[in-house]
Amino acid sequence: MNFIVHDAAGNILRTGFCMDVQLPLQASAGETAIEDTWGGTSDVKHKIVAGERVDLPPRATPSNLTAINYRALIRRKADKLAAAGQQYEALLLLQTIGG
Repeated sequence: MNFIVHDAAGNILRTGFCMDVQLPLQASAGETAIEDTWGGTSDVKHKIVAGERVDLPPRATPSNLTAINYRALIRRKADKLAAAGQQYEALLLLQTIGG
């Protein structure tokens, strides 16, 4: 059988395969082992709530974070230029990120 081991908060700690009689042996203290009847369970995509698997919201991807960090960096640079009296240069810089 496929199994899921989760903590009290429902966070999936590990998944795997074992014989039915070995299911109780998969969990350590403070953990719960249940049969994975859904298949494809992932600690990145799922959580266990009241014995049921629920989907987690998507995590930010590194490419999204990089773009967000880049825009924040450009805005800080533009703010410094504007504070130094270089409003035109600040405006040009902000146009590179669309605002």
